[in-house]
Amino acid sequence: MDIKTEKLMNVSLFEGYGREEIAQLLQQMPYRLRKKSKGEHIAYEDDELTDLLVLVEGKVHTTMVHNDGSEVVVDVIDCPFILAPASVYASDHHYPVNIIAETDCLLMYINGTEFSDMMHTHKQIMMNFIIIQSERIHFLSKRLREFALLSLKERVLYHMLKDDEPIKNVELLARRLSVSRSSLSRVLSELKDEGIVERTLNGIELRKEE
Repeated sequence: MDIKTEKLMNVSLFEGYGREEIAQLLQQMPYRLRKKSKGEHIAYEDDELTDLLVLVEGKVHTTMVHNDGSEVVVDVIDCPFILAPASVYASDHHYPVNIIAETDCLLMYINGTEFSDMMHTHKQIMMNFIIIQSERIHFLSKRLREFALLSLKERVLYHMLKDDEPIKNVELLARRLSVSRSSLSRVLSELKDEGIVERTLNGIELRKEE
């Protein structure tokens, strides 16, 4: 299966490259494409990771499982995106999370060894990869701060402001915030009583000022 270069124009890994340049890179870079259906596992936590994994189409969510068996949603990711980039070249090169397709997805697997060689000959690719890593570290640092320093009510509001969309699935958000559904429902009720959120046909939204 070949991929049209248009699909890669917005992938951050190829930032600064035109359509023809991307086509030339693909000729030098061994890759394979896979399609995954909604709900299908793309990778399991602790699976060996030897390829750079690019989410070309679709949306995924990542999860981790606690020792007690409960599952926490770490992130919800839209395409285009590089998944688990830091782990490809880590000494422990295994997936740090489970990756599950939220929608039908198209994924591009780039051989890690060949990609390393390409970074030596294409400095822009190397710089793009460094930026991707840096931005991911920055995101994870903010996420850690959110869990460590903010109250549950503050975390809910932070999530709603950041995503700028209604809460449609309380159970999914509870897993993402690593709390029980009852705790989250209680906080949402308090926010509703305080006039901060409201229930609409679209879900639970921040109340708009009149």
